[in-house]
Amino acid sequence: MRLILFMLIAFLSVPVLAGNIYTYKISNACIVKTSIVPMPDILPPKMQYQINIQLNEREGKRLREFTKKIIGKYMRMTNGFGESLKIPPHEVVSEVGGRFRLSPYKTKALAEMVINVLLKKGGHCGPSS
Repeated sequence: MRLILFMLIAFLSVPVLAGNIYTYKISNACIVKTSIVPMPDILPPKMQYQINIQLNEREGKRLREFTKKIIGKYMRMTNGFGESLKIPPHEVVSEVGGRFRLSPYKTKALAEMVINVLLKKGGHCGPSS
């Protein structure tokens, strides 16, 4: 009984990941180009898709500087209003610049829906507090 209680207390004292996730917003104002392509390593019937994104030069530099500071931490991307892009946060393993991809998306329709969320007018680009 004591061992189970100790394990439960130890588990509850582990920091919650949600408090350690950085967010970067991308609005239509900073996007130059988007495209949806099949992921090259995954063939039918398990095909998945990725969204390729190109940001304008200014925003690409901002994203590079931001991700440079948080390497080893978790980050999620949202649209300019903070709405989800339907992928979980990922660990930043290197700088991300003006060209990157969001993946995986199980269907092309889901990837298209995410592009529609990204391209909503309004909102802003940059790190979110």
